[in-house]
Amino acid sequence: MRLLVAMMLYGITLPLAAQTQTLPTAVDSGRVVRLHTPTGKLVGRLTSPFRNTDPVVHFCRYPGPPCQSAYDSTGIRAVDTAALLRVEVSRGSRWQKGATIGGFAGGMLGGLFGLFLQGFCEFECPSRSEAIVVGMASGAVFWGAIGAIWGSGFPRWEDAP
Repeated sequence: MRLLVAMMLYGITLPLAAQTQTLPTAVDSGRVVRLHTPTGKLVGRLTSPFRNTDPVVHFCRYPGPPCQSAYDSTGIRAVDTAALLRVEVSRGSRWQKGATIGGFAGGMLGGLFGLFLQGFCEFECPSRSEAIVVGMASGAVFWGAIGAIWGSGFPRWEDAP
C-alpha cells in the first residue's frame, strides 16, 4: 500500500494492459509505414512483408530515392521488431480536410470582400446579398482548391490492422 501511495505522489506510472500497443499481425510489402521506436519515428516503404513474429523489419527510407532491389544494402534500413512500440500505415492524404478548411475560410473572406466591393458600386449594382453570395462562392471554390492541394501533401496515418 505504501508503494502505491509513493508511486502516486512521485508521479511514477505503470502502463496498464489497455494502454500497451500490440503490433499488427501482418503488413504487406510496398506499404508506407511509420514505425514508432523508443528513440523516435521512422518512415519508410516496406521491402518485404512484415509479421510481428519476424525478428527484423526491412524498409526503404520514404520519401527518398527508391531502393534498387530487395538486396540494395545502401538504401534498405532494418529495425528490430522487439524495439517497435507501434506501427502505423499511410492511408491516403489529408486533401479533404485541407479543402474543407480552405473552402470555409475562403467563403467567409470572399463574402466580406464582396460586401466591401459592393460598397464602392455606384451604377447598376448588384444587391448586397448577391455580392455576398458571389464573393462567398468564388472564395470558397478558389481557396478550397488551394487547401486541397496543400492537404494532399500530408499523409493520413492509421494504426496497422
